[in-house]
Amino acid sequence: MPLVTCPDCGHQVSTSAAACPQCNRPLGAQPLAPVAGPVAAAAEEIAWEGVPSIKAMLGEITRTALVAIALPVAAVLGFGPLLSLISGTNRELAVTVANNQSTLQTVVTVAVIVLVLARVAKLAWHIAVLRSHRYKVSNQRILLETGVLSKRIDEVDMRTVEDIEFQQGVFERMLGIGDINIIAADKRMARFRLVGIEKPRDVRELIRANVFQATQRQLFTRTT
Repeated sequence: MPLVTCPDCGHQVSTSAAACPQCNRPLGAQPLAPVAGPVAAAAEEIAWEGVPSIKAMLGEITRTALVAIALPVAAVLGFGPLLSLISGTNRELAVTVANNQSTLQTVVTVAVIVLVLARVAKLAWHIAVLRSHRYKVSNQRILLETGVLSKRIDEVDMRTVEDIEFQQGVFERMLGIGDINIIAADKRMARFRLVGIEKPRDVRELIRANVFQATQRQLFTRTT
């Protein structure tokens, strides 16, 4: 049987007793005292979610396009002069080249196509890797999801963040994107980067505000 304390004499009395056996004080329903314990944690609220902008790949996209154009042009313009140069070195070689010119042309064409497709495939994979990143900032943590075929999720507690750095080159500034470096007191995630972020200054300030709140206004960051 649970016990309660008699308000008059202080003795322990069963909750089923109608009166205290020591002082005969009538006992009614006793209000429950609040149970001491940890304060419930504040609900997690998502402050920002995002993925790297495709504009972060604009440089590689441009280089791939130039290669895809330059290789066929170079093959077309250089095929004839190259055969002439080879034929001029040796009479027998000249006869061989003349007899197999169509085959050599096919080989060069296939080689150009393979090289261009390989470059395009490499670009497509890099874009897929970049776009597989998912960033989420809440009032409690920063989450990073990565992986194209398999997935991995890392997180950093807001209270461990020590500094937030902002990086934006001239080209990135023109595109309106940038990188945010997070430095945290975490052995596994001591330093990580959010890449290709749209409006990076606004996102940095949002992260800083949440860290500032989570650390009870103890965050110090260098000015940018």
